[in-house]
Amino acid sequence: MNEHTPPPTDKGTQLRALFKLDEDIPISTRVGQYVKLRDKIAALNEAHKEKMAPLNNALEQLHDIMLAQLNALGTDSSTTKGVGTVYKTIKKSATVADGAAFQRHVIGSEAWDLVDMRANAPAIEKFIEEHGDTPPGVNFKQVARVGVRRG
Repeated sequence: MNEHTPPPTDKGTQLRALFKLDEDIPISTRVGQYVKLRDKIAALNEAHKEKMAPLNNALEQLHDIMLAQLNALGTDSSTTKGVGTVYKTIKKSATVADGAAFQRHVIGSEAWDLVDMRANAPAIEKFIEEHGDTPPGVNFKQVARVGVRRG
């Protein structure tokens, strides 16, 4: 860009230019850029969180008020023409209080529908190291990423 070239207008292009992403720059400079940008993102996220807190609080209060109103009316939903519908949903949660007892029950009664079956990545990795391949029915992948610590 020279003095006669207008500055880029879209944010992506501006950031590419600011951080010289298309140039060959030493990794030491890139680490500094990364830390600076990560700090900026964290500061903006925190400021946004603080700015949103009163709005989210008011929204939660409205939620509680409307739930109480639905309960008082003895209904699961209410429609206001031209405005919208409020409806009750039930969130369900099941946690394991005694893992060994639960495991014995599931295995003993063959109640496999009570559990979510998924592979344990560290155990699968160890299995691959010991056997040279994945157990039947399992896909395993690794993705390389970078981590950056402040100096």
